[in-house]
Amino acid sequence: MTAATDLARSAGRPNAHVVADVFHMLANDDPLENMANAGKDLYHVHFTDLDRRAPGSDPGQRHIYEKSFQVLRQMGYDRSVSIEPDFVVFEHEARRALGFLKDAYAQVRKG
Repeated sequence: MTAATDLARSAGRPNAHVVADVFHMLANDDPLENMANAGKDLYHVHFTDLDRRAPGSDPGQRHIYEKSFQVLRQMGYDRSVSIEPDFVVFEHEARRALGFLKDAYAQVRKG
């Protein structure tokens, strides 16, 4: 995440920004807290479970989403997020993922 932020800033362009891909961050041992390093340059966040399934497919991974939302909330992030899983049954999994993300976000807001 730090390298992407440095690259975007070094471009010297007002439209060069950063995307946080949580799956790849974790695969590369990039701590979720590093999203905060991008600050105002963070423009989008991608989510998926670590097995590339829709968020919430593995309830044991909930801590990843709660930690991500905690970091995003602390930095005042108010832009877009998306999910990018390998869907099997799109409508069912998308609906479940949306509910899961809303619940994880609400849990962080309470805390």
